Amino acid sequence: MFLMSWYALDIIDITGMVLLIGFVGKKLKDSGYDWNDYDWDQKDPFEIELLGYGCIVLIVYLHLFMICIRWQPILTVLITGVIADAIRVHFNSWDSTKAKLSFLKNNNSKSI
Repeated sequence: MFLMSWYALDIIDITGMVLLIGFVGKKLKDSGYDWNDYDWDQKDPFEIELLGYGCIVLIVYLHLFMICIRWQPILTVLITGVIADAIRVHFNSWDSTKAKLSFLKNNNSKSI
């Protein structure tokens, strides 16, 4: 019974990692990422930042699972939730900033 619970946690962990990788991949694809021809200089920094944060979250989550989940599952869930929420807030503010800059750029070009 004890071993089955650890296997269930491992399955949940692997499923979470697959979903995270899928989420990052979908965001990159939606932002115009071409898997075969990637030019770092001509892409929006948003997708580069998203890829970096996705990798960081994945690495942190793996380490938290390996270190904490065996003894403190609540701690792992809380820390992972805080990290994910901070990244969500960061990207929401990033989208808002991009929209404001685009609006200002369009208004300035019309007034000139």
